[in-house]
Amino acid sequence: MANASCQRTIALLKVILRITSARARILSENLACAHLDQFTPQDLPVGRLVDRLEALTDGDQMALVAQLTSMVCEPDNYAGQLLKLDRERYIRYQQEKLLENYLNERIARRMLYHCTGHKQPDQPADRFSTYHRLEWRHDG
Repeated sequence: MANASCQRTIALLKVILRITSARARILSENLACAHLDQFTPQDLPVGRLVDRLEALTDGDQMALVAQLTSMVCEPDNYAGQLLKLDRERYIRYQQEKLLENYLNERIARRMLYHCTGHKQPDQPADRFSTYHRLEWRHDG
């Protein structure tokens, strides 16, 4: 039974990694396009995805993975209003979301390595510095 539980956990962690990977691309684009006049920030419906993850049964895993391949981002209305009112606050907001997403990915990756018995590889700070550099890349 523990094996089935471990397999379910591994499947969930892989789903979380796919979500965080897709979301990182979306949030990075939100930062990269902040200077465009008609740009509408996007995001994944994270709340609904979490609800789906919590409701999963063992047989639902593959169905959810299939759904994730066609994940559709939605307009982020709050971010859109923030972009119109205060670009600096908008950029900080997107950076905070990107950092939170990175931390979620990092935790899921470590848990996956733990569950699969693989040694955690060295992960230099270069990935974080990519997130951090976005602050400099989009100023001005």
